[in-house]
Amino acid sequence: MRWRHWRIFALAASAFVAIERRVPVAMVPLDIFRSRTVSSTTVTGLILNFAFYGEVFVLSLFFQQTLGRSPAVTGLMFVPMTALVAGVNLLAGRLVQRCGPRLPLLIGQLVLAGGLLGLLAVGHNSPTVLIEVLLVPVGIGAGLTIPPLTTAFMDDIRAEQAGLGAGVLNSSRQLGSALGVAVFGAVVSTNLTSGLRVSLLLGASTVLATASLTVRYVRSGPTSPIRNGLSDADEHTGQSPGAKTLEPTGAACGDHNGLALTLEAAPVWSRSICS
Repeated sequence: MRWRHWRIFALAASAFVAIERRVPVAMVPLDIFRSRTVSSTTVTGLILNFAFYGEVFVLSLFFQQTLGRSPAVTGLMFVPMTALVAGVNLLAGRLVQRCGPRLPLLIGQLVLAGGLLGLLAVGHNSPTVLIEVLLVPVGIGAGLTIPPLTTAFMDDIRAEQAGLGAGVLNSSRQLGSALGVAVFGAVVSTNLTSGLRVSLLLGASTVLATASLTVRYVRSGPTSPIRNGLSDADEHTGQSPGAKTLEPTGAACGDHNGLALTLEAAPVWSRSICS
């Protein structure tokens, strides 16, 4: 991605913000970002997809061009990791129901960052079994992050802006995916092996940076019922005036196109993780 592309991106983003601030009915009301929880989770969603999908892109190149795997085999090598993402999503939703979003989100970020750092051990002669084992924490970490991220974001959005909020979060994640492919692709353009290591370090460091946002701005308690106006907790979390927290029928356990799935039950054994 050349510098002129970054300038075009910055110009377009600045123009969008300027227009949204001036029009009477904005497509994305910027006042939703007055909430520090909403702002921090939006950035976190972008970075998580930036790191995860950027690495998937780079690893797919590494598997084919360096290790000599076919496209079909390369795709199959990602199956265990993606299966873990889907399975752990269900567990994460139950943990959110018991613990609130902060703990599972923070654990997911740390595990994902650790998994990316662990992939630094992959080299030209790495056996497939070792690679699959090293991809396990990446799948677990990614699976743990999205349900609590969605819950934390949506809990701080007014009820009448729920659809808007889901679109904002989903768009930020999609933007992160596109940026990850562009940035990491540029990093490996000169040397794939050394570029892979740089991209792994970049991905892990950015994920760890978002963990600090989670500790500071994401609440730790379980989901609370609907409330009107500002409470003492609102001032602590930075919730915007008039925000309402939706009565949960379950914790968000996954999403597709901005829609969150819910789980009604939480197993008893999950309590020990939160205590």
